[in-house]
Amino acid sequence: MVIIKQFEIFKLSIPLSHAFVTNKRKSTDMNSLIFKVALSDGTIGWGEAAENISLTGITIEGMLKYSNTLIRHILDEEINAALQLVSESEYNSAKYGIETALLDAASQSQKIPISELLGISKPKSKIINDTTISIMNSEETIRYTTNLIEQGYRHIKYKLGPSQDEIKRILQLSQYLSQNISIRIDPNQAWNKESALKYISLLQKSSLNIDLIEQPVEQHNLTTLKELAQFSTIPIVADESVFGIQDAKKIVNGKFADMLNIKLIKCGGPIEAVRIAKFAQKNNIKCMFGCTSEANIAITMAAYLASCLPNVVYYDLDGLDFISESPFCGGVVRDKDKLIIPDGIGLEIQSNKNIKFLKLVKVLR
Repeated sequence: MVIIKQFEIFKLSIPLSHAFVTNKRKSTDMNSLIFKVALSDGTIGWGEAAENISLTGITIEGMLKYSNTLIRHILDEEINAALQLVSESEYNSAKYGIETALLDAASQSQKIPISELLGISKPKSKIINDTTISIMNSEETIRYTTNLIEQGYRHIKYKLGPSQDEIKRILQLSQYLSQNISIRIDPNQAWNKESALKYISLLQKSSLNIDLIEQPVEQHNLTTLKELAQFSTIPIVADESVFGIQDAKKIVNGKFADMLNIKLIKCGGPIEAVRIAKFAQKNNIKCMFGCTSEANIAITMAAYLASCLPNVVYYDLDGLDFISESPFCGGVVRDKDKLIIPDGIGLEIQSNKNIKFLKLVKVLR
């Protein structure tokens, strides 16, 4: 019987290559907890859980406190039993890092792919990713956009604020974007009902190739979200309105949005992410798979899952586009707008020789 013998918890702090600005926050660095689990057969698994206080309301300190409690509960447990316990535990943004580490280790120990452990299809060899342009002025928006097109990106996501100038900033792009470049609009809850109806009308009348509009209004304002979904010819995606499976059921059953955005940081782990995707698929709902500012481990797990789930059709997994460097190698390989997916056993993550961003904060055994 293979049991959990030890967990090491590290704090990871990495400066971003450039500031990331949304309606909700401005970030110049990313902070995560990194989990390293050791099994009784010598297998090592890695997990990562990022801090995003504006999204989850939970600080690194709160994540660490939760992690200490949950990990002590699963030490010396058999690996599959531990996975079950973690998947059933209460939500915390640290949870997805712990569950990722357990899945990585279990896959290696049992010599079967993570997809088989989760009962999903084998991963695709690659996915076509988007990348995000923060809130910035018009000139910078044009410069960033043209630079990304020159790099070969075909899908670009734009963060927007509440003012009409933000819509003008996007509408001007019709001069620079051909129809083979699609864009995605993400106000991050910035709009009210009146402005949303006005802005959506302007976007619909434009020549821009717009895939979707993500969470235009406050996450709890489902009545307006539903009205916008009924009004808009551009698909409306529920993001902050959907954390776990119960939220997904509410949104889908109530027809509050056209699509769901799944993020590991929101749902608390790969197992819940699969539950959400499978429920959406049964109801003919397409999904997008997103991320926050994250490094190799979390992006690898997210990209791997997204490539395995047939109703995930949009990929917003651009975390690696924003970090300056990483203390990890292996896992997913970024090739401009493509993510190359590992198809072997585990996440194929290794620690890099450059560990200056990692600080050991806890050893539990």
